[in-house]
Amino acid sequence: MPDIDESATCGQALCQILTRLLDDLTLNEAGVRAVADMGSLHNYRVAIRRARVVVRLFREIMPAHSADYFSAELRWLGRLTSPLRDADTQLAALAGYNKWLPEELSSYLERFHSHLQQVQISERGKIMTALADKRYELFMTYWRAFVAKGPAGWNNRAWTIYAGVAGREIWRQYRRMVRRGHDIGPGAPAEALHGLRKDGKKLRYLIEFFDMAAHGGEAEKLLKQLRRLQDVLGAHQDYEVHADTILKFCEQLALDESASYKDFLALGVLTGRLNGLQAAARDNFSARFKKFSSKRSKRDFRILCNIAEKEKPDQTPESAM
Repeated sequence: MPDIDESATCGQALCQILTRLLDDLTLNEAGVRAVADMGSLHNYRVAIRRARVVVRLFREIMPAHSADYFSAELRWLGRLTSPLRDADTQLAALAGYNKWLPEELSSYLERFHSHLQQVQISERGKIMTALADKRYELFMTYWRAFVAKGPAGWNNRAWTIYAGVAGREIWRQYRRMVRRGHDIGPGAPAEALHGLRKDGKKLRYLIEFFDMAAHGGEAEKLLKQLRRLQDVLGAHQDYEVHADTILKFCEQLALDESASYKDFLALGVLTGRLNGLQAAARDNFSARFKKFSSKRSKRDFRILCNIAEKEKPDQTPESAM
């Protein structure tokens, strides 16, 4: 992310940030188009999520129609690329899953492997179609024109006045995660952990943004703690998605007269192992969340979020959020 000059207006700073995110998106778009690797798609999706957080955080200083347009199109791109990410991840994991099966069953995952490859091809085709569509071209053109034109008077307030907004939003997002996490007990649905994971991504990008905009290095230990929690939540989500994909495939396979009982047996063993790993991830979540929500962690977050407020204690408008 760019270093923001303290003399910049808030509109200028926001355009600098959106320019950098557009550069990230464009750079990784080339890899997505070339089907280079999973890394390009991952980085493309990260750029989209970061842009969504920035637009949401500072939508009050943007022209309303621009904020609405950015939000809608970024949400569209996020949803569009999610199924391919899931297929890529499961195909990458499948080689390791084979090792969980008895030798006499390992070859019976070939049908499932072929199915995932077909899903991957189909979802990649949808993305290629979208990237060639007029809607995507118009959005990229609008984004480039928006940052090239600059604020043009739509927000000339000093950037330092608004920098504190990020600190207050970090604190609000952290407390939101703590409240939601405390409500997740042994019987809580998997959707609750998935929702907490999405909240954690927003918090991570806010911390990275705040550290870029105001200070350097104070947030790193909090980011490490958050990443550890996110790793557990990510594993829990992936195990659930992978097990659900297998069950849906079994429904299709039941209509195939050539399928043997060993096909279903292999997939059943795999599903059972995934369910066990998901349960273990849920147990690990409790320990990780306890540290994340501890008194010491709350103190560190409070200190981080008070830094910008000390710089401009009375000038950051409460209505900015």
